[in-house]
Amino acid sequence: MKLKKLFVILLAICMAASLLTGCGGGSTPAPSGDSAAPSGDSAAPSGDSAAPSGDSTAPSGDSAAPSGAPAASGKTSLNIVADWAGVPNPYDLNASWTCMRIGLTEALVRFGDDSSYQPWLADSWSVADDDLTWTFVLHPGIKFQNGEDLTATKVKESIEALYDAQNPDNGGAGDVLTFMEYTSITADDAAGTVTIVTKEPVPDMPGVMAYPLFAISDAAANAKRDLLTEGPVGTGPYTVVSYTTDHDYQLAKNPNYWDGEVPFETVSWVCVPEPGSRYQALLDGSADVASHIQASDLPALKDAGFNISNVSGARDGYYHVNFEGPMGNDALRKAVFMAIDDETVCNITTGGSYTAGYTPLAPIYTQWGGDNIPDNTAYDPAGAMKILDDAGIVDSDNDGWRELDGKKVELTYVSNSSRQMNEISQAHASLIQAIGIDCKVQTVDSQGDYMRSGNFDMVNSNEIIIATGDPTNFLSHWYTGSGTGYNYSRYSNPDFDKVFEQLKTEMNTEKRYELIAELNRILTEDCVVLLGGYYNFNICSASTVTGAVNPPCDFYWLTKDIKPAA
Repeated sequence: MKLKKLFVILLAICMAASLLTGCGGGSTPAPSGDSAAPSGDSAAPSGDSAAPSGDSTAPSGDSAAPSGAPAASGKTSLNIVADWAGVPNPYDLNASWTCMRIGLTEALVRFGDDSSYQPWLADSWSVADDDLTWTFVLHPGIKFQNGEDLTATKVKESIEALYDAQNPDNGGAGDVLTFMEYTSITADDAAGTVTIVTKEPVPDMPGVMAYPLFAISDAAANAKRDLLTEGPVGTGPYTVVSYTTDHDYQLAKNPNYWDGEVPFETVSWVCVPEPGSRYQALLDGSADVASHIQASDLPALKDAGFNISNVSGARDGYYHVNFEGPMGNDALRKAVFMAIDDETVCNITTGGSYTAGYTPLAPIYTQWGGDNIPDNTAYDPAGAMKILDDAGIVDSDNDGWRELDGKKVELTYVSNSSRQMNEISQAHASLIQAIGIDCKVQTVDSQGDYMRSGNFDMVNSNEIIIATGDPTNFLSHWYTGSGTGYNYSRYSNPDFDKVFEQLKTEMNTEKRYELIAELNRILTEDCVVLLGGYYNFNICSASTVTGAVNPPCDFYWLTKDIKPAA
């Protein structure tokens, strides 16, 4: 009862604070992943000042010594604090992540920790010799949360409902079309098979089917629900009891779950924007599990006996650069890149939450060439100013700011607070100002509308780069054929497009590696992707629970594998 009381108090505080700071994403699609959710960390001072650890008021209630043990074994409820609580809409690019992360939905395929494709709702899959016809064999005996059987027809209807909701002709965002387009879907209920014929070869088709947007839910049941508050009828271990927009989920055990015992009767998932507050919630026992604890606080948690699951390199914190604005000028763009002190921003401003880098695909992925690309934009403010001077981008009226084509250069970062991206934006702006370029930060709840309209100079994203097992979908952000609905930078390079078009249909793995490496090189040399850093993301948990891990794909948070410790 004491734990429950503490968590209720915490929830009340978080809800009150969130009225000011925000902690969810709404239903507007964003570039990928969960970057639209304005959840995460409040801004720290710009420049290279350190973000203080544990920097916000602890939740009310009786505090306890950091023992890593907030509750006794045999517990039937689980308390989670996270940096977001977005809407549960399965047909929205970002919100679909929410549905999978909180245990509502599952997909035909899932990712292993090595990004391999593994069976989930489908036991197996195969592609015909035409490289277009994919057949998925369903696992027998699966039921939806409402007790309805998962049949091949239900899977077909689920995919069709997704494409209908995403259809631009129906007002949809069209994000799903960047993954794959199909010409037909057929269902054989007797055989338990679903056959999808794609418009063109989709080499990473199993990865596409593993992506949260393609999670399977009961389309007929969904049509009778308010998806923005009730969520979909999926096959996952938990169901929505109630949802307070952008603030919290109250979840209950799915009595019809197919894949083993669901360990908790109830789960409370509360949005707590401040990383210091999430850290404190673990320490005082009001939370069992917390997401995205600031890196500087992790050693203390480890010493206190908490479990830490940490992953790095799979997620980029970065900025789309608008090539239709001043940043389309090659000299200005390169100078801006060279003005950024990546090491200080990552290690000091974010407290080590990011690892500095300069290639869109992290160098740990050696198969994609990131470890062989030279850094032509290393931190060099003097060199940056010389580039500007040589290009005639100078302060001709002595007001302290440089001009381009007779006009003062004014740059704007559009940024949300998720994963300390606003802190990075503020630091970048300060460094850019130091080379004579006026630069400001506009903090927003969701960047989606800005991205699609082009109303930005730099706009942040925070994205898993291997969302389908390889970075093809991520790289499509800079493909001309994606249009401004996904190529937010308005970047156009015939050489990039030619290589990307080969990648889209190439089935040979080694050849795909070569093509991806070439795309990585082009983007780096053209100064297209302004990298904030490679995010070091984590999930931390008390010693009284096991199985709370952050997989590299970042899709599976609340699963049946989180259990009370023995």
